[in-house]
Amino acid sequence: MKQANAQAYRIEKLPWEQAVLPEMLRQYEFAILNLISSFTLDRASVFADAEIPWRECLEAWFFSPDAALHFYEGEDGPEAVRITEGEASEEEAVLEQRYRISNYKDCNDKSFSRLGRVLVVKEYLCADKDGQMQVILTRPADIEP
Repeated sequence: MKQANAQAYRIEKLPWEQAVLPEMLRQYEFAILNLISSFTLDRASVFADAEIPWRECLEAWFFSPDAALHFYEGEDGPEAVRITEGEASEEEAVLEQRYRISNYKDCNDKSFSRLGRVLVVKEYLCADKDGQMQVILTRPADIEP
């Protein structure tokens, strides 16, 4: 099986101070913030222009069809990684899954579905030594009407 730096995608660990800059967050179209007190899906620019309570953040994704920025709690504290597209080799594949977004409202009473009705998720697969495909990375990619 290929290493985590497979050709279908690239992962780059970013310094936290660089990753949380508003100009970095504005590079993406959408964002999902999973805070202790709420779960919110909105345009990335909304969060880039606001004060994000990072101490309360369990996980966050800033994403567009071609890249994503993932914030999470690592073993040594908060971490940020950027995932970008690459070229899939013969042993790799990229699947796009589509999930219907319900009219569930977040804790701030904003409807998730106002941005669109479908969450597009990319799954990066790689063949193991027996040729069986395994999902090695999953990320949000887009919101569709």
